[in-house]
Amino acid sequence: MNLKTLILAPLLGLCLSNAFAQQKLRTPAEEKELADALVKVQRAAERGHVRSMVDLGRAYLMGAGGYAQDYAKAATWYLKAAELGDAEAQNEVGELYDEGNGFLQDYKKAHYWYEKAAAQGNAWAMYNLGNIYWVGERGFPADVVKARTYFERAAANYNSTAFWALGAIYFHADGVKKDIGKAKDYWERGAKLRCALSARSLGVLYRDGMGVKRDAVTALMWFRIAAKRNLKIAVADRDALEKSLSKEQVERAKGLEAAWVAQLERK
Repeated sequence: MNLKTLILAPLLGLCLSNAFAQQKLRTPAEEKELADALVKVQRAAERGHVRSMVDLGRAYLMGAGGYAQDYAKAATWYLKAAELGDAEAQNEVGELYDEGNGFLQDYKKAHYWYEKAAAQGNAWAMYNLGNIYWVGERGFPADVVKARTYFERAAANYNSTAFWALGAIYFHADGVKKDIGKAKDYWERGAKLRCALSARSLGVLYRDGMGVKRDAVTALMWFRIAAKRNLKIAVADRDALEKSLSKEQVERAKGLEAAWVAQLERK
């Protein structure tokens, strides 16, 4: 495993396309309502309703609505829907093959299903293909031009993590001329779509004064925003920076965070 993979792989996994990981915790009442709905969903899936197959696969993948987490059952239902042409299911099948959950790990099959989903406009599949070519450690040679092309397609379809990846490519001069201003722009766009990695990256820029005037308060704001989305590295950044700042500075950062969140909620 090369140095690039050691740096990128743990971060890439944080924003994999499982949108379910971003769901808020449900109350017991909401969980019961979901369980009741899933009874009907299962009946519909068994009768051949494709979207119900996808919903049932999601329930098994996440262990929701009284369903125990079961990757094998999730894989079964997603594959049925994927073979019937559902793009979301095709991407999920790709991820399950990619991660070795529910299927034996098979990067070629993962790539095959990502391509099927991307051809139908699935933004997460586009991102996943970009990830494969960016890292170049899963049976496909690294190709930053292909990676950037897929990330740009995904970003055009409002995939938040693709904006982070594009920013990282320009920040690290990965096949392009280093351009921190462009990286910052991509990360700001990703942060507006609630990508924790983009918010954390902006925090690093302001903390270290890279391409921007050093501003510890603004850095802390971004670290706090990223930490709220359970990004462990941002939690560590937040805690370390808070220890070095005054109470007044921490409160200012909290105020900036609240204003940012309120602005997003108005949109």
